[in-house]
Amino acid sequence: MAREKYQWRPYAQGTRLMREFLLRLLQPGDLLIYSGTGWISRLIKFKTSSEWTHAAVYIGGGMVREFRENHGPQEVPFETKNLGEIRRPRCAWDREKSDLLWKEVKEWEYDYWGLIRSFYGRKQNVVNKKMWCSEYAAADCFRATGCRPVSDETPFDAIAPKDLSQSLAYETKWMAKDGHL
Repeated sequence: MAREKYQWRPYAQGTRLMREFLLRLLQPGDLLIYSGTGWISRLIKFKTSSEWTHAAVYIGGGMVREFRENHGPQEVPFETKNLGEIRRPRCAWDREKSDLLWKEVKEWEYDYWGLIRSFYGRKQNVVNKKMWCSEYAAADCFRATGCRPVSDETPFDAIAPKDLSQSLAYETKWMAKDGHL
């Protein structure tokens, strides 16, 4: 008897059913790790030797907060495309504290130069009213939970999505089985 070429999956990747399944799994404060395909994503993959290029914070109600190139800070509907991991903070996430951070940074810009500086290992911790995705996610983790996502010595603007995917401040709740969606 010939082996089946394809395995049956209850939720095919990228489908409406998969999105609904993940929305039931998600809790406010969860960290979403993505693998992008754009030019900045390719640079991040090269620099970090990692598939992970983007981080966002789930805030509930099907919405996420993120900093994205060409858009800056935004609250947008949860997206499964290129999603690789869902990670939950080990410390309780406080929505009010997260909202206060968002109020401070929602008019900021995407920090292209800071991202490029990080590629060269330049000293970070620059206050310039600009951020990138993992910098925002790390700041949200610290502000809303009181837990540092990496070490005490690591400034948020030196943290890559790869660092968040390996952070002990989070536990993995879901990971794409066959790569990202």
